[in-house]
Amino acid sequence: MLSDLHIIFLTSSIHYPFYRNRLISFNKIGLSFEVLGFERELKYPSTDLPIQYEKLGNIDQGNYMKRLMHIISAIPKIRKRVKNADVIYAFGLDMALASLVSVSFLTKCPKLVYEVHDIREILTRDNITGIVARYIDKLVVRKTDILVVTSIAYVTNYFKNV
Repeated sequence: MLSDLHIIFLTSSIHYPFYRNRLISFNKIGLSFEVLGFERELKYPSTDLPIQYEKLGNIDQGNYMKRLMHIISAIPKIRKRVKNADVIYAFGLDMALASLVSVSFLTKCPKLVYEVHDIREILTRDNITGIVARYIDKLVVRKTDILVVTSIAYVTNYFKNV
């Protein structure tokens, strides 16, 4: 049963409306879970999240190298929290990758759900950055137990080609 599972949601932006609404929806159906995530200094319509969460730090908008450093520094904290989880539900490629790194070398790895609600520009570039990003995405998808997309077009126009 779902209620017996230890589920951890991992997000790069706790108050981002899409993630916030998804978490509230899961909470409304009675799903029991923990939330680990980063906060951002962005103006969101609502920053009220009626669910307790653990803040992993702050992420600045737009600076991917700085963002990556914040995510890497949070991996020990993530690893500590997910080592006994049954499922990690990761919002976005960066959180799915952080999940995989966090569970590496564990004897019992949680199942990974990777939710994609948009395809980032970096993944569609025709340069070395885009090639590397798509390769990483391909590796993450191969290690993912369930891929959740918000549009079938992501599957037909992107993931079939990755």
